[in-house]
Parts: sequence; C-alpha cells; structure tokens
Amino acid sequence: MPSNSTSNSTDASDFDSDLRYDYIAKVILLGPSGCGKSCIMHRFVKGEWKVSSSQTIGVEFASKIVRVGSGSNLTRIKLQLWDTAGQERFRALTRSYYRGAAGVVLVYDTVNRSTFRQLAEFIQDVRSLTCPQVTMVACGNKADLIEEADRTWIVPPAEVRTFSQSNPDITVTTCSAKSGKGIEDLFDKVAAQLLTKIELGEIDPEDMNSGVQYGDVPRWDRSTKKSRKKDSKKGFSALSRFFANRAGEEEIKKDQQDKEESGGRSSSRKNSNTPLLRRPSTVEQEPIELDGRGADSRVDVAQQTKSGCCY
Repeated sequence: MPSNSTSNSTDASDFDSDLRYDYIAKVILLGPSGCGKSCIMHRFVKGEWKVSSSQTIGVEFASKIVRVGSGSNLTRIKLQLWDTAGQERFRALTRSYYRGAAGVVLVYDTVNRSTFRQLAEFIQDVRSLTCPQVTMVACGNKADLIEEADRTWIVPPAEVRTFSQSNPDITVTTCSAKSGKGIEDLFDKVAAQLLTKIELGEIDPEDMNSGVQYGDVPRWDRSTKKSRKKDSKKGFSALSRFFANRAGEEEIKKDQQDKEESGGRSSSRKNSNTPLLRRPSTVEQEPIELDGRGADSRVDVAQQTKSGCCY
C-alpha cells in the first residue's frame, strides 16, 4: 500500500508539471472553407482523425502545450488555437478575432489551386489587423491526396516557390490531417518562431496587445527579464548571455579570493612580534634651543610631573 501511494503522488506531480507552461500565445487558423482547418486542430489536440466535420460557424477554441528545446533550455508554450470560419459570409465576423494574435496558420488545400490563391486576401487582412511581429505559417493540407488527385487541380510547386519569394516572412509547409503527417511539425514551427521573437525582444509578453503572455512558470524574475530584454535588443544570444554571466561569476570569485588572501596577510602581520616600521613624520620639527652648556632648554613635562615639580 505505501508503494502505491508514493507512485500515485509522483504521477500527480508529473501530471501537474506537464500542465504548466512558460508562455501562452494566441494562434488563429485562417483559410478558405473546406480546407480542413478544424481537422488540423482536432488532429493536433486530440491526436486522432475527425471522421465527421461540419462547417465552423464563428470560431472554435482549443489549446495544447508545445515544448521547444530540451534540458535546461526547455520552454513550454501553450498555443491557444482559434479555428475561424472560412465561408465568405462569416468573414466580417471572424476579422474581429484577428486582433491580439501572435501567430497565424494559413491553411489551403494542396489539391485545390483556387484555395491557395485565396490566401492573398487573408494575408492582407492579417497585415492590416494584427501587429507587425505576427508569425505566419502557410500549410497545404490533404497532402495524402496529391498522388491520386487530378494534376490540373494540384497547387504547382513553382507557384509555391513564387509565393515564398514574394512573402519571405511566411513559412510554407504541408501536412495531412488524415494521416497526421506534418501536423506536429507545423505547430512546432509556430512555437519556435514565437520563442525566437520573444528572446530577440520583438515580442514583449508584458504588452497586452502582443498576443503572448507569461504563463504560470516564470523563467526569471522581473529584473532579470528587463536585463534579458536589453541584451536581446543589443543582439546577445542566449549562449552569449550564459558565458557573460559565467565570466562575471568567475570575476566575483577571484575578487573574493584576493580579499581573503589580503586579509590573511594583514592578520599575520598583527600576530607577529616584529615591530611595525612607522613612516617618518612630515611635520616640521620646532628648532631646538640650546642653553649655554649645549643642552636642550625644553623641559620634559612628563619628567617634571614625576618629580613633583610644577612648571
């Protein structure tokens, strides 16, 4: 019985640690109707294929924690996903959800060229309604149907390359919500780009309009965050900051050792029987007046006091 209780408490603590995160970021899914935005979100969050899917009206929500890095550099980012309606009649409604988004996933159908060309309208809305530092990733869904689809409907690779050259700030990838291929990689790209912008100071989690907020596991206190932000603006990387801090610690240790050694030398001098040499006084001495016998005419007051004389 004791072993079971111990294992249960350990599992509970592991479960609690898995739910904690460093940042929370708002990410919206955009794209024409029927491209599989809801299926992508369901596959990512639930890890399964959504067999029956109806058209989204308004917006649907889901969230999942993504881990970026490993070991001491591990950062947990909770992606708060907003699945918007792709139908034209809901576009005016969904535009109200653009504000405050830190990341955008632009979904198109790889076997439907028209959906890829419609992305230009969504991109225009994103650039006008979100912050300039927004992270955008374009993803071609239904990649599992490329081999069986009509070639005239497939999005040509040359057109995708042209799109990438015209929009260098947008990462392009492909996925399949049905098979799950490329789904994890899609959101890993989003989380990694968000973290990079946070560390470079392009996104300030303390800004309520940035789309990113601090989570329940602060990686540093407020003063450290400010210094890290200043270093990031100067172009310092996390690795350079590490070595700079390490050099500073070594400098402090060296100063402490020097102080201890100097303190030891001073204490040894105090305990020694050797008399300390005094510096000669720089104060000018009074001229000594000699009497007729050549003796000092000044009277030793201490000597007279001992003998009982009063001067």
